[in-house]
Amino acid sequence: MTPMLSKKGIFPTHLFFADDIMIFCKGNMKSLHNLLNILGKYQAASGQTVCRQKSKVYYGGNSLSRCRTITDLLGMEVSTFPDRYLGVQIMPGAVKYRHICNVIEKIKKQLSVRKGRLLSFQDRVVLINSVIASYSVHNMAVYKWPRKFIDQCERVIRNFLWSGDCEVSRKFVVAYEKVCCPVREGV
Repeated sequence: MTPMLSKKGIFPTHLFFADDIMIFCKGNMKSLHNLLNILGKYQAASGQTVCRQKSKVYYGGNSLSRCRTITDLLGMEVSTFPDRYLGVQIMPGAVKYRHICNVIEKIKKQLSVRKGRLLSFQDRVVLINSVIASYSVHNMAVYKWPRKFIDQCERVIRNFLWSGDCEVSRKFVVAYEKVCCPVREGV
């Protein structure tokens, strides 16, 4: 199969995760027939079958007739960007704030005021950990997220932790003597 070429000479061929796979190739007929051949061999060797109803084609060309030919040959439907794969939003190019700003609202909803004020500090820590774990934080490893987004997430979590409310900022001051050694004992 002829690999896709992208900017800066990077040409991905595939991504695997458990029983999911993304295969990248050019849409020429030789590559597509080889792709079908590889999928057929995989099915025969593993006993697994490719579910074409759940499979998608991302087409980057301009010709609608070419796109139709590819989808008819593969028996899969065309999908467009942005899309989701394993909980991660995939899209061409860099992640923009507008693509992920809804995550902050979801975090706020999960860390609601009615829950926070009734919980102890330790309970709020546990709730924060479960909320953060429930979101696809692993997609930060895939994309470099905008600093503005990370700062807002940290603010929401910090406010909830200290005040029980995502919108209310509360600072705690600790005496210097409690966190540092006396000057006479050294720095």
